[in-house]
Amino acid sequence: MTLRARLGFATGGSVFVLLAILGGLFVGRVHASALAALTGELRTDALALSHQAVPGSGGTPAPAALDLLDGQDLDAQFVTASGTVVHVGPSGLTLPMVAGAEAVARGARPGFRSTVDVGGLDLEVLTVRARPGVAIAVAAPLQGIDSELRSLELLAVVLALGGGALGGVLGHWMAGRLVGPLEALGSDLDALARRRDLAARVTVRGPDEVGRVASAANTLLSTLEGTQAAQRRLVADVSHELRTPLTALWTNLEVLQRSSALDEDVREELLTDLVSQTRELGVLVSDLMDLAREAPSGEPEVLDLAGVVEEVLARQRGPLAGLSVAATLAPTPVSANRDLLARAVANLVDNARKWSPPGATISVRVESDGEAARLEVADRGPGIPPGDLPYIFERFYRAPAARRLPGSGLGLAIVRQVADWHGGVVRAENRPGGGARLVLELPLLPSPAGPERKRETDPGEMR
Repeated sequence: MTLRARLGFATGGSVFVLLAILGGLFVGRVHASALAALTGELRTDALALSHQAVPGSGGTPAPAALDLLDGQDLDAQFVTASGTVVHVGPSGLTLPMVAGAEAVARGARPGFRSTVDVGGLDLEVLTVRARPGVAIAVAAPLQGIDSELRSLELLAVVLALGGGALGGVLGHWMAGRLVGPLEALGSDLDALARRRDLAARVTVRGPDEVGRVASAANTLLSTLEGTQAAQRRLVADVSHELRTPLTALWTNLEVLQRSSALDEDVREELLTDLVSQTRELGVLVSDLMDLAREAPSGEPEVLDLAGVVEEVLARQRGPLAGLSVAATLAPTPVSANRDLLARAVANLVDNARKWSPPGATISVRVESDGEAARLEVADRGPGIPPGDLPYIFERFYRAPAARRLPGSGLGLAIVRQVADWHGGVVRAENRPGGGARLVLELPLLPSPAGPERKRETDPGEMR
């Protein structure tokens, strides 16, 4: 069943139930009012009969009784305390003695109202005390009241059914007005799914809730489109980056395979190139695997950023040969994955190494500002051209000046990914006087500050 049909049935059913309850209450109120009015009339007639038509000692009612009841659809009876019954009235009905009338005559019970069936006709009977020792019961048929009640009940049923039907129609119409935009949105999304066109957008038909859902769907489509474009760009970049080392490997292997009489020096040079190219390819594949991660594996641990930097510098003493490192390291606690953090630090240091001229000094500083742990790695190289600054952390981006240097263009992209995973940021800027400064900031853990460690030394002396 569609939502429109469900809403239509729900509305119609609710209106029907409401009208049925109101109709029942109205009919009950009319019934009670009619009975109260009839009881009042019977009380008046009983009082009149008590004054004018009470039978004498012989049991015969006074002649005025017939005149009083003449022309009225009433029947009455007098009941003595001993159980003697004297009928009064021209209706021709034989009203049976009302149970409990003797007690009323004796004064042992107050007057009461009851209903009796005489020959299939319901009578409303009021029994009251006429005088000590005599009670009077006056009866009138309920046929007129019952007929009016049946008419009212039929009218209430008709109104309830009609109101329910009208409510169902109106509910279905209103549901169409409400559900129509949702159906249109669903049709748009179905069409987009069939076309697989992430560049298309659904129509926003208003500022209401459906409009907000459509806007959210467009935002999701934009995100998916961007993700798909990034995926395609990544595949294209990976294919391009893998093609160069694979081509070089293929060429060198073909040379080795076809030339059995190569000079030993040439063969050694080719083998050295093969090892270097294989290592470069392995680094590229490792970088790609790191970038392909959706989230870091393992739980983060509390680390001293300065300690991690010191370990990385110690491992880099070979590549940093010929350079000086000025390290200012203050104990700075962070919560991070040790391997990923060490990889990011190593990439920042390696980037500074590639751009530093021989004999230059690389400055490494770890400090905190009370809110963030900050790692700065600065070199005295040529700096970063202003046009390249916004892009150096993009995957596979290599400035024109960097294309002559070894690398895949993924190192700084990995640094940014590690920063994102740990809730941090990374940025690049040029130093006054020349060179570049790369800054990695991570959330700082609360900890008392320790003494600052500062040293400037040749990497070959770091043990």
